[in-house]
Amino acid sequence: MNTNMNINKKVLYRSFFQRLPRFVVGFVFILAAVGKIIDPMSFATDIAGYQLFLANLIPIMAATIPWIELFCGIALVLNLKIYGAVLLTGLMLISFCVLILYAIFAGLDINCGCFTILSSEQSQNLWLVFFRNIGLLLLTFLTYKQLTSAEAEVKK
Repeated sequence: MNTNMNINKKVLYRSFFQRLPRFVVGFVFILAAVGKIIDPMSFATDIAGYQLFLANLIPIMAATIPWIELFCGIALVLNLKIYGAVLLTGLMLISFCVLILYAIFAGLDINCGCFTILSSEQSQNLWLVFFRNIGLLLLTFLTYKQLTSAEAEVKK
């Protein structure tokens, strides 16, 4: 009986740690999206700060990106349409990393636009933002690897 409890604990811990990266990325994306949805004008200002996008595209981006982030975050947390959510999340994080690197090397003193609801500062340490995004990207990749390995196990 004691070995069954040990096996169940191992399965429970393994299951929790396999889901943890997905939950972390999902909750971060939900948190990031909420502030932008509440205050799209601030997010539009943050987007304009990159000096890369046409002025008539900025309001469209400010209105759509947060909703995509929110849907991806919810999908990750609830395990819905998980492959699509992981793919979109990964692509967004790669795009965010490229934008942050651009801002760093262009010498822009901006707010990245990541967490509008949490940051009232005009500028941030963009290297920290970049490495946070890299960490989230690694967690997203880990989630993808876990999905594909679980799928391979089922096919055996």
